[in-house]
Amino acid sequence: MIFGITVGICGAAATDVWPSHLAAAQMMFFSLLSLGAVVIGLWSDRNRPRYLLGMCAVLLLHGAFLYLARSIFPFKTVLVIVPLAIVEAAVMFAIILKILGENQSEAT
Repeated sequence: MIFGITVGICGAAATDVWPSHLAAAQMMFFSLLSLGAVVIGLWSDRNRPRYLLGMCAVLLLHGAFLYLARSIFPFKTVLVIVPLAIVEAAVMFAIILKILGENQSEAT
């Protein structure tokens, strides 16, 4: 929660500090928010056998999402970024947990 609030405040500040680079700054803060939530949420699973494969899949899917969503950046308000980042993070959690889930009985 603290991580999300910090990223949101930085994203809001970036709109005033770097108006010419607003789209890139919002994409960066969006990436920090969505990927940071996944990394922080699954940090305790980092020693599992398929963790690296799951993180690579998440990074590829996030890159594809940014490529497809590049036309909607910059948002007029930072409040749009947070719900989209939460939805994307939830999808990425589901994907990586599906990848890690096959070995779950061995880890517990």
